[in-house]
Amino acid sequence: MLTESLKKKVQFVKEISEAVVKVQPNVIGMSYEVYQSKKNPKWITEFLIVNYDGGAMSVRNCSATSCSGIFKEIAKLLDHGYYDELDYYTDIINSDSELISE
Repeated sequence: MLTESLKKKVQFVKEISEAVVKVQPNVIGMSYEVYQSKKNPKWITEFLIVNYDGGAMSVRNCSATSCSGIFKEIAKLLDHGYYDELDYYTDIINSDSELISE
């Protein structure tokens, strides 16, 4: 179950995404995904996802980051992709963790 803090982050990124896609032609959407381990429910991992025109995707681990910190990460990803954390993201989604932020 999402805490109020996590719900705010998910909503924050959703609203920023709606504004950004109107003016940033290479970005087609953004989301904030929260995963919870089934083995240890206290283990939460948070990802900022930026999807680009053409199919590319950037992922940033934003666990325990504030909305202003997430905003800074969004700004870094608007013009340039970042792909160093894709393997970690793939590991999390293929692990015992489940997406709880839909």
